[in-house]
Amino acid sequence: MYLKLNLPDKAEEQIREIAWHIAVELRNPDAAENLMDSLGKEIGKLGRNPEKNFLVNEEPWRSEEIRWKKVQHYLVYFWVDGFYIDEIMMMLKKIMKVLGCVILILAAIVLVLCLVFKYEMSWRITNIGEEKSPDGRYSALFQTVGEADWPFGASHAKVTVKDEDRVVKSFRQDIFDDGGQFRPANYAVEWMKYGVIITFMGSEQPDREVEVFYDGRDSFVGYSDEEIEDILKSRDNIYNVEKISKDKDEYAIRGDGIDFRADTSLAFHDSYPQEVFKAVTDELFPERFMRSLDWDIKKGVYPSNLVYTPIISMNGPGSQDLNSYCDDICEWLDCCFERLPYGK
Repeated sequence: MYLKLNLPDKAEEQIREIAWHIAVELRNPDAAENLMDSLGKEIGKLGRNPEKNFLVNEEPWRSEEIRWKKVQHYLVYFWVDGFYIDEIMMMLKKIMKVLGCVILILAAIVLVLCLVFKYEMSWRITNIGEEKSPDGRYSALFQTVGEADWPFGASHAKVTVKDEDRVVKSFRQDIFDDGGQFRPANYAVEWMKYGVIITFMGSEQPDREVEVFYDGRDSFVGYSDEEIEDILKSRDNIYNVEKISKDKDEYAIRGDGIDFRADTSLAFHDSYPQEVFKAVTDELFPERFMRSLDWDIKKGVYPSNLVYTPIISMNGPGSQDLNSYCDDICEWLDCCFERLPYGK
């Protein structure tokens, strides 16, 4: 800190008298000039840290905090205006206090904004939908957690399965759907006797099934024959089950004249729709439409992954007539839909 210097008129008069005495009466102008330079420099230094100079010993000047400084053979007496210093220090303290409060407020605002942003992006939970079992006892609540990862990343789902008011299982699942937020189109629910199968879907991922058992178990050994008959009756309207045999991790089943397979999982994946589609098509080609038929067959992990793709040639009556060929195809599809709804 540098204090403002104030030289009283009396001090200026004394300095002029000293300079006159040395220069004129003592006839030593050089010494007078040298003294004036020294006085100017040393007095100028008093503006910075004046308290480092000693107080005088004599009273009452010591009580008045009069200080002294020696310049050549002369003593310079001065005092520090305490009111001026206190006023400046008080002002500085107020400024620092205000600045500290402003900084704290700004820091708090930034922290709150960061927490709000973090909450919106990562923590906020929003209900998307709720599914109920046919008997109304069990429920599955679907929620989205935060926002999808930027850019075009996964969205985050939370699922809670309850037995009335008891939580059976709660888990989270990431959904990769081109950056889209988790929504009802991303899941499907199938209620079974011992648990629920939740299938998660996204445009950038294969379908993923999650099995949640009502009793909290982690594994499943399969259904009884009676339970399989009930499943086939409710799922595929199969009322005449002629055979059920188990071979390792699969069932070989014959129902309503169709042979198909199913696995032993809770979801009970079966190939019945594809086998019906193949059987109906085999009945029509070539016996009815007189056109050759070949099959492209693809299998997957589950029996339900079986896909039959018919390859139907135009050879036969009216082979050069595209209208006739299209009529046969349309009639074939109508026959398929009679046995198997379009959704299956």
